[in-house]
Amino acid sequence: MPDITIDRAAPVYDVAVIGSGAAGLAAAVFAALDGAKVLVVERTDHVGGTSALSGGTVWAPMTRTGATVNGGDSRADVSAFLDSAVGNFGDKAMREAFLDAAPEAIATLEDRTKVAFRPCPKHPDYEWDHPHPTLNGRAIEPVPYDTRAMGKLRELVRPPIAEFTVLGGMNIDRIDIGHLLNRYKSPASFLHVAKLVARYMHDRARYGRHARLVMGAALIGRLIDTAMDLGIDLVRSTSVAALDSDAGEVTGLQLSAGGRTARVAVKGGVILATGGFGRSQAPSPIFSHSSGKEASGSRALPTDGKSWLAKLSFALLATHRDLPDRARQSA
Repeated sequence: MPDITIDRAAPVYDVAVIGSGAAGLAAAVFAALDGAKVLVVERTDHVGGTSALSGGTVWAPMTRTGATVNGGDSRADVSAFLDSAVGNFGDKAMREAFLDAAPEAIATLEDRTKVAFRPCPKHPDYEWDHPHPTLNGRAIEPVPYDTRAMGKLRELVRPPIAEFTVLGGMNIDRIDIGHLLNRYKSPASFLHVAKLVARYMHDRARYGRHARLVMGAALIGRLIDTAMDLGIDLVRSTSVAALDSDAGEVTGLQLSAGGRTARVAVKGGVILATGGFGRSQAPSPIFSHSSGKEASGSRALPTDGKSWLAKLSFALLATHRDLPDRARQSA
């Protein structure tokens, strides 16, 4: 992933992705795997958004990874669970499309990129009071990632929140926590913790931070490393000032960074992966259901209720209300 400034961006891309969280980077990677020339636009100086600060667990039923701990799950059970949990707050056709695509998408990431998942031995569905919940198998988590081979590229990953670290910056996940709690009761746990602390002290002296990423940061690190291999362009500290459109089709982006501007054409499409829609108070032509509560998320996201991207995209969709239907038909 060449980390470039907007003046070095190509004049034309096949696909542009706005936002560099897990969804945005995954979309960029899948497009590049299909041979597209891709640009990722990130508003902040770091990559990863809320995803990098999260636990990184992916709810993707019926994957081969999940089947290693729960081979008895079924598509019918998952579909019934979602129908009850989501109800009228979502499109059933979209849910079914997700269930169709999830196993293959995860397999593609594991087979063709540096992304790796492991099953959670015990990770129950959050909405347990619906039909056919499971104790495990549907939730999978990223495998920790050693970023020493990434060089300075690792510095692009958004730093972790303090609650997910110990000793002033040592990254730990649920498995590490178990060993930490059991370190004086089990020789194996003591050895695990000793190796973890020794590695952390070495990394901090050499790199200034723990080079072992866990949870959401591990997923972001793996996606960034893959994107670099695929030649995806990245511009950081860059905002999208406007979406160029023609007859309801987005044809390009107007970028702004440090007082400079640039325009890039996009032939295939623009993917909005910034998040923040739940926080925006702007009226939406798509999302008619709202809890009225502010969603949690990255501090990087707009919080003034007047998200620039929400306003741009909603304004476009408001004039072409059939676009969501057309999008579902082409999916």
